[in-house]
Amino acid sequence: MFAAAGEAESLWMLGRTKDAEASLAELVKRFPDAPGVHCLNGLYLQQTRPEEAMAEFRRELQIDPENADARAVVALSLLRAGKSGRALQMARQAAAEGPATALAQFAYGKVLAKLDEADAVARLQAAVKLDPMNLEYHMALAEAASKFGDVEEARRERVRSIQLARASGKSE
Repeated sequence: MFAAAGEAESLWMLGRTKDAEASLAELVKRFPDAPGVHCLNGLYLQQTRPEEAMAEFRRELQIDPENADARAVVALSLLRAGKSGRALQMARQAAAEGPATALAQFAYGKVLAKLDEADAVARLQAAVKLDPMNLEYHMALAEAASKFGDVEEARRERVRSIQLARASGKSE
């Protein structure tokens, strides 16, 4: 299973989307009850077919109810859909289940920021610490720090975001 998942993810990262999609479909078909399979497929689907992606994340949570990443992505999707209350529940649970999971901390921070809760900064700081190369996490932290009055942290995070964006552009 791990080899098949790795192959699908490699194809996806290489931009071979049709091959990746076929590989992921085969992975789901061969390992329908394996933890992580539906989460990976959902991550792939979320940009082009968000409804199918949500179904995959929900399936993942049936198989692995403590999958913090799947729960975090559902929370972010709910937040985008304007369902802040439900997003808060999912994000809080994701963060509790995955204290060392950057995506879970990021999702909780984003939801808290949307709800004007200052604890958003601490959650986003945790996400950045767990995944310091993630541009989106730094940008969210800059926005939250600014929103809650920490001008210096906001400035530092904006500078770091620019550095990461530039470095990302050079590597392509």
